[in-house]
Amino acid sequence: YNFTLPDATPENFNDLRVINNYLGKESSWLGQTMKERFPNANYYCGFNNFCRYPYYEFYVENINEEDKDELKQIFEEAVNQLCRQKIDKTNIELFANGFKMDTILDEENPDGVQTLRSAGFLWSISDDPVNIVTYRNNLLKLPKTSTPEGLMATANKLLASPEQSVLVITKPVAGLSEKKAEETAKYFADKKAAMSKQQIDDLIAD
Repeated sequence: YNFTLPDATPENFNDLRVINNYLGKESSWLGQTMKERFPNANYYCGFNNFCRYPYYEFYVENINEEDKDELKQIFEEAVNQLCRQKIDKTNIELFANGFKMDTILDEENPDGVQTLRSAGFLWSISDDPVNIVTYRNNLLKLPKTSTPEGLMATANKLLASPEQSVLVITKPVAGLSEKKAEETAKYFADKKAAMSKQQIDDLIAD
């Protein structure tokens, strides 16, 4: 279940990080309800802001297609509860401190390839080649900017009444991998059969 996040600010995304952590806990209303109604299901709450048009995602796997409407209602009720009840300040502080520590540790043990990939994404969505620095500084503001009242406001603004949304269902198909492998093998076999020996030799040489 995906929907857009128009006009979301860096502070809103920090709030969503706290909200996602809260919703993902087994002790949350969403966690308890999912465990009771769909004990074999795995679910995830998150967002993607490494793009021009950020979006939010409530993702569930190991369910039946006919359960989609109930799952949508469960998530929407979890959001409604967030809009009515403040997340405990201690819960926010624990997450904020852990998140800040993780961010610092990541910088002390850098993955150069991942850092360059992130820098590229952040440049592409902002047209600012050093947007990764701004992004990092905004992350470290989370302990100061995320408050119980702010989380409620963000939930109301971005999650309660999404401007655009889509519910997508994917289903496994028996034998699909084998079918795709056969199609791929035939594609290359036909391509090779249509080439002369000289074309094949030139291709290998290149």
